[in-house]
Amino acid sequence: MSGRVILPLFPLRLVVFPGEQVKLHIFEDRYKQLLKDCGKEKPFGIPCLFDEMIAQVGCAVLLDRILEEYKDGSSDVVVRGIRRFRMESENAGKPYPTATVEFFDDENTEEVDPLLRQRVITLFTKYSELTSGSPQMRDFTDLPFVSFAVASLTGLSLPERQMILEIGSEKERLESLDIFLTESVTQLAAKEAVEDRVKTNGHFKH
Repeated sequence: MSGRVILPLFPLRLVVFPGEQVKLHIFEDRYKQLLKDCGKEKPFGIPCLFDEMIAQVGCAVLLDRILEEYKDGSSDVVVRGIRRFRMESENAGKPYPTATVEFFDDENTEEVDPLLRQRVITLFTKYSELTSGSPQMRDFTDLPFVSFAVASLTGLSLPERQMILEIGSEKERLESLDIFLTESVTQLAAKEAVEDRVKTNGHFKH
């Protein structure tokens, strides 16, 4: 995928990252048609809906698998993010939205400090332990972009996810996640300490 192309669009209150797998429920007739037209070979774009505004940067996805098909023609599917795009102009002529878009990759490809990458992974592991009760031991070794993988598993708000999606540097994305995860882990650990104190009737454990 390169240059400018006309891309079918499925606007949602959702930000998808490259490499991320997402479940979708397809029930509107126009998006049933979109799915039929694209199949597993052609990508479609998911730009995020913020109120009535559509983000100009989104992620193209491919249909990965159909989980279930229903009698009314609706379906549950899994799609996989493949590449980011910028919308240039919206088009008419299809039952579903389409736009002329340009795919893009990182502008800044400087090598990331391995210590920064490892710090974000360590913080994520602690974050997952504090939010779920057990650490998610994920293997990020062979991933081209650790930032997108971590961001997809972290409780970022939609605007925060959109910000990560739009940043054109793995280093800057990891730095942003470092700040978010440091703040989150600090707050979650403090909350856990208070809860532990309450369980011991206000007395610290010895």
